[in-house]
Amino acid sequence: TVSFEKQTLLFGVAFNSDDLTDRTTAQTIPLDYSFNSFGLFLQDEIKLTKITSILLSGRLDFHNEFGMFVTPRLSAMVRPSSSLTLRMGIGTGFKAPTIFVEEIEETRYQNIRKLTNAVAERSQSASFDVNWKTLIGELGITTNAAVYLTNIDRALIADDASLTNGILFLRNADDRTFSRGGEFSMKLAYDKFKFSL
Repeated sequence: TVSFEKQTLLFGVAFNSDDLTDRTTAQTIPLDYSFNSFGLFLQDEIKLTKITSILLSGRLDFHNEFGMFVTPRLSAMVRPSSSLTLRMGIGTGFKAPTIFVEEIEETRYQNIRKLTNAVAERSQSASFDVNWKTLIGELGITTNAAVYLTNIDRALIADDASLTNGILFLRNADDRTFSRGGEFSMKLAYDKFKFSL
């Protein structure tokens, strides 16, 4: 980390490993895989005024099976008071395909076909969140509300004919998958007790 008067630079490296060794005797074709990814990232936080700042970041990942990925991100933060923070961001991402999707639970992790010709998912997303914290007497309250929009290119999905015979076939979607949602959370703290909602 390098800090200046109104700017903070952060450099870093990351290494991720994801291995699966299939010991299922009923599986005719083992589902084994070994993914390794080495990443370099740079983050630049610039304080524009007393209450606003922007964050520029970029990451370069080298995946042993799916190649190189560049994932830039940009976010802005406004803190009008010590108890209220507003954030907005846009960015990109990627995910290597694995068999671990929601539909796998329906098969009880059985009768899954090995992924063939699958490609990594790419995503573009936008988000907005509000954080508010206060102290009422000895009760600390922290709330967070967030909304997001995400486009996923070539999302990994269960094939339409999947699960009809209790067998899971996965493939990349032909079109983009659009996802949207939101969440709300609250934390209450009093003395040694904490409650999360």
